[in-house]
Amino acid sequence: MNLEVPSCHEAFKRHCDKTLQNFPQHEISQKLENDLTKNNTPSN
Repeated sequence: MNLEVPSCHEAFKRHCDKTLQNFPQHEISQKLENDLTKNNTPSN
């Protein structure tokens, strides 16, 4: 699928919108949000 083609892009966007409706929304906990913003590269 070439997303640069307008019809393909629209079809993909509609698919994503439909798929998102099937997933419940979850809040991200403050600790997880902090972890996601840190640089978590292992130091050896």
